[in-house]
Amino acid sequence: MRKCPEHRRWFQHEALALGTVIMLTIKIFALRWFQTDNICRIYNPQRWLGYLAAGFILYGIGGILYGRLRGQKEIYKETHFHDLVFPVLILSTAISGLVAHGLRYLGFGLACHYVYALHVIIATPMLVIEMSFGKWSHMVYRPLALYFTAIKERASQQVPAREAVSDAS
Repeated sequence: MRKCPEHRRWFQHEALALGTVIMLTIKIFALRWFQTDNICRIYNPQRWLGYLAAGFILYGIGGILYGRLRGQKEIYKETHFHDLVFPVLILSTAISGLVAHGLRYLGFGLACHYVYALHVIIATPMLVIEMSFGKWSHMVYRPLALYFTAIKERASQQVPAREAVSDAS
């Protein structure tokens, strides 16, 4: 990312990553607090944390999709359909989650359940397939590959030193 001259793209990706991390933290560590039958008031921090995460996600993914659909910059000129699958899944997941949330607070229980089912249908392939086997997995696999390469190089540099010690004895 640091080699990219477009600092606006940095901010969009960082906003998207921050929103995703906030949502992941909510789902993993604070689900009992967030998944409740209580209707919280608008000033409740529980609601604002979710809105903040959704805003970051929508801003980040909106900028990415806008750039890809316009295709004017060099980085976006070779955009193909498969490059849009993950951003569209993220956008669809965020919007369906917000719609389900809104319907719940408006008191449309049945509609909320249907939209929530759609939300789960959209989110599952994104989380199970796209994130673990798609391009996004490079966020995990690439640093691991660099780490193991560095260990291998460091180990190969230390081997001659050990051979020199064994030759001296």
